[in-house]
Amino acid sequence: MAEEYWAGDKIRLTGKIQKIHGGDFEEFEYLEGHRKGTKGVRMTQEQREKDRPANKKKYEAEQPPTPAPAGEADSIGTYKQELRAHLSGKTHSPDVQAVIDAGFIPDIPAEW
Repeated sequence: MAEEYWAGDKIRLTGKIQKIHGGDFEEFEYLEGHRKGTKGVRMTQEQREKDRPANKKKYEAEQPPTPAPAGEADSIGTYKQELRAHLSGKTHSPDVQAVIDAGFIPDIPAEW
């Protein structure tokens, strides 16, 4: 069978495919290093390609939102939230108070 390097070790694929936890894994034998002569398994290339989109989606869903750098917050989003708070009678920040005092309170579209 084919010899190649995997994770820094020279291996030879045995040609056996095993189902482990619902995925396809190929068996190999280590040809070098401290594991020489022992066998191992790795996910087949086809299985890795099949799992990649699902794993990427899962990984992205698990990531916390990236905060904006200090001083670069979403000013439009903050402005919208504060205007909503003002119009609903809740308190608001000094920045929004300055806009209100200046007489500039635009109509807020429903999609906001």
